[in-house]
Amino acid sequence: MSPDGTVIKHFKKLNQKCEYKVGGRCSNVGEMLHLHYEHVASPELKMSIDSFRAHIETLDKNRIPFKMIFFWRNDTLHGSASYPTIAGTLFNLCLLITLHEFKDQYEKRRDLIVERFDWVDTSVFPDAFYTIRHNNFMKILYNL
Repeated sequence: MSPDGTVIKHFKKLNQKCEYKVGGRCSNVGEMLHLHYEHVASPELKMSIDSFRAHIETLDKNRIPFKMIFFWRNDTLHGSASYPTIAGTLFNLCLLITLHEFKDQYEKRRDLIVERFDWVDTSVFPDAFYTIRHNNFMKILYNL
């Protein structure tokens, strides 16, 4: 899947009855997590995610953890429910995945990101540390 959610290779949905087709779009965070877990994650990352999923599963044994994350996100985003810890939970999951994926390339990727920042003269803008030269920070990370 490309960073904008365009499907570049078909894959089965969490329900295993349907699939995303090439050229289609996926904006479902649960499906994206499932795809990453099944096709991208290393065995070490899978163990860490399994531990994370086991904790989430204790909250509702009737839902698959990735689906639960999808519903949390949708309910919170669309205002039908408010889960005060959803942001922290998802942030921790993002950090877990990012640290595992970047662990062997951290220095190289950090240097590339720093090269793409424009440092701001703090005598002119005292509250600013830096600005991003490019508009889309995710594209910067994706293209490393």
